[in-house]
Amino acid sequence: MLCQAVRSISRATPAGFAGLWNLSDSLQMLGLYKGDAHAEVYAIDPRTVLRPSELEGAQLDKVAALIRVPVESVSKLSKGVSELADMDEPGNAWYFGQRAEIFDYKLVGEFPTKSGFAAFIYREVLEKIRQGEATNKKLPTWEEFLALTSDQVTWPHRKTPFLFAGRMVEASMAALYTLEKDGRVTGVLISSESSGDVE
Repeated sequence: MLCQAVRSISRATPAGFAGLWNLSDSLQMLGLYKGDAHAEVYAIDPRTVLRPSELEGAQLDKVAALIRVPVESVSKLSKGVSELADMDEPGNAWYFGQRAEIFDYKLVGEFPTKSGFAAFIYREVLEKIRQGEATNKKLPTWEEFLALTSDQVTWPHRKTPFLFAGRMVEASMAALYTLEKDGRVTGVLISSESSGDVE
């Protein structure tokens, strides 16, 4: 019965990357998740993902940062709110979910954003792309991605594999932070202010 319901949802979902990539999405839509379910999501430069030859040879801990968020909070990772840094400190930050003062956040890691963008993508989706298993869904070229991206774009976009992608202002590196309450992630922050130590 569960398999039939999942197949039914899959058929009703528009074609493209915004479709149901995995069973966790299906269960969430069906309201069948019980207990303390989490999803694993990478923060990464989207250009790295859209160039599989680069992604295949990269060490993920050097090009991405991983977080675990409650499944019911995944949708919040598609609703980033951008905030510019002070005028004398060029840069910006993206806030997701609950917000707080910067000192309330926990630094998870840093990752390069040389393209000028940062993105969220499911771990399992990234691994499929990295292993060449996403052949049924054609990745857009970098130029096609740029043409799709604007301040008005709604994430996730059916033509890309990303939960979210947003511009990073004057930053070749970004820092990823989480806000936690009772051991659960309630908010996420991507900031252009980083140590720059990641290679």
